[in-house]
Amino acid sequence: MREISVILLLVGVGLRVRAEQATNMSFNLPDGLTRTQTVVRKINTWTKATLNSPEVDVDTSVFLVSIKHTSTETRIEQVETAHSRTVNGVPLLHPSQQVMIGKTNTFVVSPDGDLLRVEHDDNYLDDIKAAFPPAAHASLETALGGLNGFFMAKRSWQMSVKRYVGMPVKVGTRWRQTVTMSFETNSVPFKVYTVTVVLKQAEEGAKRLVTTLSLEATNPEDMQFVYTNGMSVELVRKFFMQNPARPLTSRRVARWRTVEIDTMLPIREEREERWFESRPKGLAELDEFRVETYDDGRR
Repeated sequence: MREISVILLLVGVGLRVRAEQATNMSFNLPDGLTRTQTVVRKINTWTKATLNSPEVDVDTSVFLVSIKHTSTETRIEQVETAHSRTVNGVPLLHPSQQVMIGKTNTFVVSPDGDLLRVEHDDNYLDDIKAAFPPAAHASLETALGGLNGFFMAKRSWQMSVKRYVGMPVKVGTRWRQTVTMSFETNSVPFKVYTVTVVLKQAEEGAKRLVTTLSLEATNPEDMQFVYTNGMSVELVRKFFMQNPARPLTSRRVARWRTVEIDTMLPIREEREERWFESRPKGLAELDEFRVETYDDGRR
């Protein structure tokens, strides 16, 4: 097992801690705001063959994000403006990733924060399929088309946004949630077990911020000692270092998320995720380190 990323433990650098205020997170994204979102992902993959030298996949995406309100919904338009990727230091951007530059995805959200639907540009799926051989088209249609594609987006939205709506921001508050979701059409819903703690309130210029840490697992046994212990750096480390009893169904996430208290506008998210895959040459262990940052020019 690998060591947890040290940088993810350094939460809140540069923020000025403010006096706590008894309140809750409220979903009310500011109308008319346009901002730049940058997502950096680093995935290390270990197999028997690469035990001492893992494959390192570094992927950076930049998006222009616009928020627009109507009388009944919030529309979040996301346009990818740049994308780069290297594998072991060698540039390797797949044609299916290249074709997404310039395309718009629109997330349509209800006033209380439910993701209602995702709208894509015309020919969105056809353009992705064109980057793969015909033999792969049917599986891409199944994975990305219709309800399956929406459920993938809804899962991400649920884990990053919806489950926080209305939650308290008092420092030290801790809560457990079991989030039930369907990933594929007609599939048996699966559960994600979570423990979340409020780490700090802070202010950065005019922004009132709250930072939370959430531990998430698809196997309930991976969470047992988390339920009975206080949140700490050592607990997060142990959460990732334990050997899962069921590797192929084990997916563990530590998520540090900072948002504006009064709107839930995201400021920064840092995430570490660990899972396993069955490959022709044996079991592979994958660790992903992901950082999302935003710039809208406000201070």
